[in-house]
Parts: sequence; C-alpha cells; structure tokens
Amino acid sequence: MKTDTMQHHLVTTSEEGLRLDRWFRRHFRDVPYSHFANLCRRALVRLDGTKTQGSIRLKSGQRISMPVFSPDVSAKPRSRLSMSSGLKKQLHDAVIHQDEAIIALNKPCGLATQGGSKVTRHLDAYAWIFADGGEVPRLVHRLDQGTSGVLLLARNASVAAHLAQQLRNRNIIKTYWALCHGAFMPPQGIIDKPLDDKNKVKQATTSYVTLKVCDDVSLMALRPVSGRKHQLRRHCAVLGHPILGETRLFEGVSRSKHRRLWHTPHKHLHLHARSMTLHHPVSGDIMTLRAEPPAHMMGWCQPEAYVALDEQAEGHFANLALCSR
Repeated sequence: MKTDTMQHHLVTTSEEGLRLDRWFRRHFRDVPYSHFANLCRRALVRLDGTKTQGSIRLKSGQRISMPVFSPDVSAKPRSRLSMSSGLKKQLHDAVIHQDEAIIALNKPCGLATQGGSKVTRHLDAYAWIFADGGEVPRLVHRLDQGTSGVLLLARNASVAAHLAQQLRNRNIIKTYWALCHGAFMPPQGIIDKPLDDKNKVKQATTSYVTLKVCDDVSLMALRPVSGRKHQLRRHCAVLGHPILGETRLFEGVSRSKHRRLWHTPHKHLHLHARSMTLHHPVSGDIMTLRAEPPAHMMGWCQPEAYVALDEQAEGHFANLALCSR
C-alpha cells in the first residue's frame, strides 16, 4: 500500500497498557468498529510495522499504522441501531447499578456484547441510550452472546482505563453460576488446564464449587483466575461436564462425545455472570454487583435461595484459596 494512503499514530504514555481495539474506539468513534476488525483480519493494521490484533496491549512510543479512512467510512456517525421501545425498556430495566462513573447491567442471554462478522445487533451499538446527554458509555469487558449477567460499562475513558487496569491486575473478582451435566468429583476444587489462545497455549485456572446436584445436573459456582476466551465453557467441557445448552465443539472433546453429551433440549446456554467485586474507580470503595439469573435457570436456583447460595460459594472459595497457598 502506498505511503500516502496510510495514517500513523504514536502511542502516548497515558495510553500504555490500553488494548489496540479500545485505542481505536477512543480515537475513531465515528468509524464503525467492524471496519477496524476487517482491516486487522486483512493485516492492514500494523504495530511498529508488524501485523497485529485488536487484543494486543500497547506500549508507550509504539507506532500504529493503518489505511486512511475514506470519506464514506469516516463520515458515518457511530452506529446507533434503531431499536424497538420494548428492547429499549428491557435494557433500561436491566440496569442493576449506575452512578457518575459506571453502569452495571444484567445482560440478557442472546444479546451479543460487541459486533463482528454477521453480528449487527449488539449492546455496544445500543450503549448510547445510557449517555444521558454525556459521552456514550464504553464496554469494560465482554460476555459471550449466550451468557447472561453482570456487564460493566464506564462513563468515560479515564474510568474505563482504571477498570481495565484492575482487570489486568486481577483485582476484580468474577463469580459465575452454571448448570452442568453430571456431578463434579471432587465437588470443589481448582481446574488448572492450559488452553489454546490465538494459536498459543496459555495457562488457564478456574476455581469451582458445587452448590447443588439434582437429576444429574449440577449447579456450579465458577470463578476464573485467568481470562482465556470461553475459558469456563472449555474447562467444563474437557472435564466431561458441559454446560447445559452448549453447542460448541471444544478441543479435547471427541465428536462422538460431543454428540452424546451436548444432545440437549435446552435452548439457552445456562451460564450466568452472578457477581463482580471491584474497587469503585472514583471512591475506591469495594463494591459487589449481583445479577439475578435468567428465567431458564430459575428452575434450579429459586430466588429465595440466592443469598444462601452466594454465602455457600464464598465460604468454599475462601477455603480453596487457603488450601492453595
């Protein structure tokens, strides 16, 4: 590509540690993210002259290069998908906490967090409904499309950077509830199994606690220590206890085992981000955000039992932490 068709940017000190895709959103809010993702797939985004991916962490002084955006691309305002009044109400009703810095939602099962190939209906495109006349809130992390539960948004770039730092330092504790086939043995423990992540084998660790077993289905509390893609789903699958509603074929599971274990009448993935504990980015106070599980999981965990289940999980996770020292 000719030099005069490229644009170049230097990473500043304040942008150290920022993911490249989030850097792009910060600098080019009027350019659709799908356009940037397409450039990455075609190796047209370069970091110090080398092809790169949106998930890479930036270092101060690095040079980002990409094609100059044509007017028909850069002139488009940030996507504000039309939405029904019903969906708008559903998202407003999904708010479980909001203040001057953050918004926490109970993300509905089936709604994608971000756009991508053939995905146009996603939360990131609807975040403008929470702007309240200010900036459009920014996603701090992601949940799989089929996963429901606590999803955090930041009201501005500085808050997003603060929360991203907490995530990198593993100072944010996430607890998931999952309904899995069969019974885990032992009923609580630590899964320490490396997973392939972007063609590199990386360490992956998940703590788990069995909360209840009924009709060969286990209600599990899962706490990821690392953050690999589909980590909880993959760890449950390779142990032979796939999450109800799972459809993906993960590595380490044969096709015959996949057909035998995944043959299920369950329409939805039974994985829910139950809680998130973090330091508030402004006050510094420790806060725990909790989201009620979706209707398709309530047959196994009734509302009157939520507090007891949370306490049961916390007690077992504390014991696991002591035993692993």
